[in-house]
This record gives sequence, C-alpha cells and structure tokens, in this order.
Amino acid sequence: MKAGLMFALAGAALVAACQTPCPQAAPRQSQVTYACADGSRLAVAFDRAAGRAFVSEDGGAALNLAVQISGIGFRYTGEGASLRGRGPAAQWISPAGAETSCTIVE
Repeated sequence: MKAGLMFALAGAALVAACQTPCPQAAPRQSQVTYACADGSRLAVAFDRAAGRAFVSEDGGAALNLAVQISGIGFRYTGEGASLRGRGPAAQWISPAGAETSCTIVE
C-alpha cells in the first residue's frame, strides 16, 4: 500500500512540475519582443529558473510577474497585470485592465 501511495505522489509531482515549461523544453532565461493588436510592444525577459517574467510595455518600467500553473503554454501574473500564451501568441492584460493579443516579433 505504501509503495502505491509513493508512486502516485511521485507521478503527481512530475505532472505538476511540467504544467509550466519544463527546463529541458525551454531555455532557463530568454528575452522576446511582442507586437500587440492595440499597437503596443512588450519587451519580456523570462527567468524560468526563478519563475518570473519581467514585462516592459512600450519602454516603461518593468513589471515583475510570477509564474502560475498553466495546463498548456505559460501564464505569469503580478502587479495587476497578466501575460499568458502558447508558442508565438500571447494575451496581455495591462495593470489598467486593457486586454490585447500579441505575437512575437523577430
């Protein structure tokens, strides 16, 4: 009975650990720029090792967002803002509450 419980807990921990991008699947740190439908641009520095994303909208001060559990893709929230997405697409909700769709630009 104990072995079964330990196996279930280990499996649950493994699944929970990979609900956000796993370290093997994504670089620990990366920087991307998003162009958004409302005309704004986001500069995002992802620090997956620390579970943070630092988001600067149109060159403003960077907001410090914490990683949240996400079934697919990524999700970061904090300071009244939210950034969630998958692949090159993201949804940005600014601290003012405005929501817009964004896409990574090279």
